[in-house]
Amino acid sequence: MESTWSLVALAAHLAQTIGLHRDPARWETDPKIVQRRRMVFWDLFIADSWHSLSTGRPPAFNRAFIDCRFPQEADIPTNLEPGDPMSINCWGFRFAYDGMAEIISRTLTATSPRYSTVKELDRKVRELQGGSAKA
Repeated sequence: MESTWSLVALAAHLAQTIGLHRDPARWETDPKIVQRRRMVFWDLFIADSWHSLSTGRPPAFNRAFIDCRFPQEADIPTNLEPGDPMSINCWGFRFAYDGMAEIISRTLTATSPRYSTVKELDRKVRELQGGSAKA
């Protein structure tokens, strides 16, 4: 776990060095490259979030500095038909950003969270799992 956490943190910092945390649609004209950069960033964001949560260490990414949009659903390989619910990939990106990052930022702090905070986070995770969270 130690070496994996170090490698994920290194990858996250390198990703920020090349600007993966910024949405590439503002400067990149090739839609395939835009979507590929988005996929790489969000996959790395998920890995960083899970490693942070499992080790209890701060994440490498801070949501305040991220404006990279989620990849477009049509560009993610799935077996879904048009009109089907959100794919697991898109749900995973949203859950990592709206759920896990929130949990990490409010619980992995120097002081223990209040019980009311834990209940609020639990409610939010349950909403995200049920798909009722806002897009």
